[in-house]
Amino acid sequence: MEQSIFGFIWRYSKLQQVVILVVTVLSFPFLYAALELPKIIINDAIDGKGFPVTYFGHTFEQIPFLLGLCTALLTLVVINGMFKMKVNVFKGALAERLLRRLRYQLYERILRFPIPRFQTTSQGELVSMVTAEGESLGSYFGDSIAKPAFQGGTMLTILIFLFVQSGQ
Repeated sequence: MEQSIFGFIWRYSKLQQVVILVVTVLSFPFLYAALELPKIIINDAIDGKGFPVTYFGHTFEQIPFLLGLCTALLTLVVINGMFKMKVNVFKGALAERLLRRLRYQLYERILRFPIPRFQTTSQGELVSMVTAEGESLGSYFGDSIAKPAFQGGTMLTILIFLFVQSGQ
């Protein structure tokens, strides 16, 4: 068994953790676009002058332009939600697999106890040690790398957005 819980997580799930990190990083451009689009809706579609406008070879009046931007914003919100859902489902499955592995390792260690130890320890205590004591680690297994990366990346994306906006 590893010396630290983080070592246990990394040893048995490094590939899955990297996949979660990649999916998380792929979500940040969509988050940035979802932050940028309301500004475009307010400044260009609602308060904008000089309609009709041309985007990507198509000419739009004010209302169709506004509806198109709102549809794009809704699409980005749904895409961001799908990224979060995918990451959370994958984290949950990863946590369950690691928790099962930890329980098996704990059970294996219990079987190494000397026989007199089993005469002084109740079965309920052993079962509780394997199941209930490890249960609180289950949520940490999935969140140990993904949650700081997701929250830190979200904060960094928002900070970049704010600095870009203050420079304009």
